[in-house]
Amino acid sequence: MQISVFVPQYGAIEANTPPFRTFHTANEVLTGFGKEPFFQVEYVGRNIFVQANNGEYMIKTDRLLKDVAETDLLIIPPAFGDTAKGVVANAEALPYFKKLHEGGSSVASLCLGAFLLAETGWLT
Repeated sequence: MQISVFVPQYGAIEANTPPFRTFHTANEVLTGFGKEPFFQVEYVGRNIFVQANNGEYMIKTDRLLKDVAETDLLIIPPAFGDTAKGVVANAEALPYFKKLHEGGSSVASLCLGAFLLAETGWLT
């Protein structure tokens, strides 16, 4: 199962790493029991390197969002600080979210990532 964690502009490291690590840890448990890993987990973003927590951290994405043709689950974490600023800064990602969803991908948000997800028009 392909899991893509979106790395938003003005993101928070504390919001990006938990979903990424959760699925990696699930794979480690599986391999600990002699089973094959089930999840392919990646960071995706509009840029290869994305600053988090106002530049305190840098997250390297595995793929650019524009190059993701399909994924089973796209996770949208919240922006850090000013939510409205985060929504505006990530508006260019919305068409890619919509394209993935229309192609059959599930889309989920974490916490205030719901504000960015709401910009798609799906939350009514």
